Amino acid sequence: MILSAIPYAPKWWKTEGVLGEIFPTQHALKLRIREIIARSEFDVPLGDPSRAFLVEVLRRHHDWLAKQGEGVVSVVVRLNPPPGFGTATRGLWLIRADATEVDISWVTPLQAGGKSTAKKDVALAARKEVADQTRAVFERLRGTECPICSKPLFSGHVDHIAPDTLDRLLADWLTQEGLSLQDIEVADLGVENAFADRDLAASWSRYHLANAKLRLIHPGENLSVARLKT
Repeated sequence: MILSAIPYAPKWWKTEGVLGEIFPTQHALKLRIREIIARSEFDVPLGDPSRAFLVEVLRRHHDWLAKQGEGVVSVVVRLNPPPGFGTATRGLWLIRADATEVDISWVTPLQAGGKSTAKKDVALAARKEVADQTRAVFERLRGTECPICSKPLFSGHVDHIAPDTLDRLLADWLTQEGLSLQDIEVADLGVENAFADRDLAASWSRYHLANAKLRLIHPGENLSVARLKT
């Protein structure tokens, strides 16, 4: 069955709610969604009321009509690779009536206008374009000690050392190319995004390779480093 999109309204979780349930804050709604996803088995169609709840949220996605296609048969949880290289995350996939399937972000409907921003889309694509570089750092440094907490790095997060954060490098590269974020067309690859212009993708990859200073840090240090960069 094809379901209509629900127009985005500011703080809709507080004014309209989900299936009649009001959430005082966006954080409260996020916790409920994460709880549903965390307890779901991979690739097993969600049953109601979890499926109905999530679909009600997803109908506020700015691209809902295209995402649902000929109609949603089921919703499943899968372990999606992260943008670039890092920790995989649980994500939602729509299985459609024509036997096709597509991933869909549950975070997007909570953002202004039910859509992501150009800055976020380009940044995610930029991470994807240099994933081979970050993976190489991970493989080279895995098993060493974290430079921050000295814990052994059996796993970890590849971090851009400040002040040359990914955002700074991307901004400097755009300036060098005489471009703005809005000039970068992002191609939707399903789970990930990429630069549609492959010449620009190659230029960004070369710039990142020449200028990025990368290190591998313990997962427990990742949030504290991220807070320092904001």
